[in-house]
Amino acid sequence: GSKGGSGLGNVENKMLPSSSDTNMFKHAKYPRTTTVIGAPMTYGQPYVGTDSGPTLLRENGLLNMLTSLGWRVEDMPDLDFEAPEHITGGMKDPPGAKNCALVGHGTS
Repeated sequence: GSKGGSGLGNVENKMLPSSSDTNMFKHAKYPRTTTVIGAPMTYGQPYVGTDSGPTLLRENGLLNMLTSLGWRVEDMPDLDFEAPEHITGGMKDPPGAKNCALVGHGTS
């Protein structure tokens, strides 16, 4: 039967093909280019440290890995999110949500 929805059970574990580079990136035009933009935000979830993610990805070789796959990489600075008190305006979060106004503002 159909699983429906967007729960964890709907994700299939598919390995990237290891054979042909042209098949893996067949929809990307040459030269393959990408831009990396860090979004160090921790407002929408309960874990400390997720705002360090962009720095840790860069320090652990993300840009070199992309380059080794044949991509031209432009590394842009991390986004700078405004202080929370300027955004929320006293808005209360619905049950089960965390910092809705901050997360929404960060994605705009």
